[in-house]
Amino acid sequence: MREQFNVYGMHCAMCSSKIEKKLNSFEGVSARVKLDSGIVVIDYDPDKYKLAMFRKEIKKLGYKTDNSNETFEKVALVLGIVITIFFLIGELRMFGVNLPAIFNNPY
Repeated sequence: MREQFNVYGMHCAMCSSKIEKKLNSFEGVSARVKLDSGIVVIDYDPDKYKLAMFRKEIKKLGYKTDNSNETFEKVALVLGIVITIFFLIGELRMFGVNLPAIFNNPY
């Protein structure tokens, strides 16, 4: 499984190297750290390891992480719902549903 998340507090190549070395020390784990964007990409077996464990290891090294994937998924879900409702309101007239005057265009 491939996961990625942000790491805060990395300022040099040594910082990213330290994180990569720590994460790659686990058997079956492949980690890459993108210093310029502050992102860690981890390939691992979800049956052997949990993502929270990798975050904990990074925090032990003195860096902070966030839940960017979870946040992105929540934002995408809310945005999808809002867009769906917007288009659904416009299509309700096709089914004979009377809408309030605010949704009716007199022109």
